[in-house]
Amino acid sequence: MTFAVARPDGLAPLRSIGLDLRREVAGPDSHEWSLALQRHQDRIGCLMSSTGGDASKVKLLLVDASERALVPLAQILDLPDRELFLVSSGAEALAATETHDFALILLAVELPVMDGFATAAKLKASERSRLVPIIFITTGHADAAQISSAYESGGVDLVHRPFDAAIMRAKVAVFVDLHQAREQLRAHEVRARGEADRLAASLVEADRLQQQFLSTLGQELRPPLNAILGWIRMLRDGSIREAQRVRALETVERNAIAQLALIEEMIDISRMTSGTLSLELGTVNLVDVVGLAVEDVRPLALEKQVTLFAALERDVAPLSGDVERLRQIAHRLIGNAVSCTPTEGVVTVSLCNVDGEVELAITDTGPGIEPNLVPKVFERFAGETGIPHAAGGLGVGLAIVRHLVELHDGKIGVESAGLGQGCRFVVKLPVTGRQPRTDDEVR
Repeated sequence: MTFAVARPDGLAPLRSIGLDLRREVAGPDSHEWSLALQRHQDRIGCLMSSTGGDASKVKLLLVDASERALVPLAQILDLPDRELFLVSSGAEALAATETHDFALILLAVELPVMDGFATAAKLKASERSRLVPIIFITTGHADAAQISSAYESGGVDLVHRPFDAAIMRAKVAVFVDLHQAREQLRAHEVRARGEADRLAASLVEADRLQQQFLSTLGQELRPPLNAILGWIRMLRDGSIREAQRVRALETVERNAIAQLALIEEMIDISRMTSGTLSLELGTVNLVDVVGLAVEDVRPLALEKQVTLFAALERDVAPLSGDVERLRQIAHRLIGNAVSCTPTEGVVTVSLCNVDGEVELAITDTGPGIEPNLVPKVFERFAGETGIPHAAGGLGVGLAIVRHLVELHDGKIGVESAGLGQGCRFVVKLPVTGRQPRTDDEVR
């Protein structure tokens, strides 16, 4: 237990020491008190210049010019969950309340220079201490005038010495309980305000994302639609030669596929938001799934003159999962890597067993990612932050990939040494025998 004490003669500065008075001080003798202080000099810190103390303990301020009265009172109120501050004058009491929040002040009426009533008036005039309850302590019988002054000064009680120790403990316990209840209520209010602020911020962010999504959707839908409509009109009115018909149909098909991909992304993000994105489970050979995804992306790699290398171990353990969703994961990651890698770059796809899991890794020699942006790669609309792998489409592709991986009870991460250093995306999936998670669990 920590006591803050002052020499009753007022000559020594106010000090805070770790001192068990019942053990260190056999009685309220001035000489022994001084010796106890001397023995604890190495643990002394000035209370006036510190706002320290154990925040978990209730602080009580005991004010009395007489150490013969102060020490026994401290002994009576000594409990493990309390921190007692002992001072010998009104001025020291005022100073203590400027740096500490007290649950209760026990204030002697008989004080030099400024008596207890005058001290209480100043305490009540201070914004910091005006609500702290004060119990006045006086020597001998209190007359009507003294009782009136006690309550007019803002006191909640007036106790005269000698007092019953059990009654004093009970009185103090009431105010300690009230203080703790008030602090709990205050903490609850702070938490509630914090939750309200976070909710308001999340609503603002949700509205911003919705507006951004609609804007991006319009930008992404318009070009392929315009291309499709343009070529269809030329085919219908016969304004293109027969030799161009194949090219026209290929362009229409390519843009229709792009439209379909956008619509599928819209459906997936809607299901993610509502928690209705589900898996059609079965035993999956991931070697075949990843191999097909590599071949699907190879034409793009050839067009960009990017080397696409696949190292797929044939003995990879089977998975319990949704074959189409796993294909979607592989296709998106490999396609992104090829799209982001410049001409004559290299994209490597590897698949192997690692520590009881299947690991799919896609490494590219593309532009890399700034270290501060790595944690944002899998957020929705991450492409808006300048992350190349998240750009294109509706900007939600990698967010969907992460969700699908987590539905399979897997993990996904990305590594990059920085700009110009390429990227490495790693997906780890459990082998057959572990059940995929539900959409509610992922959310």
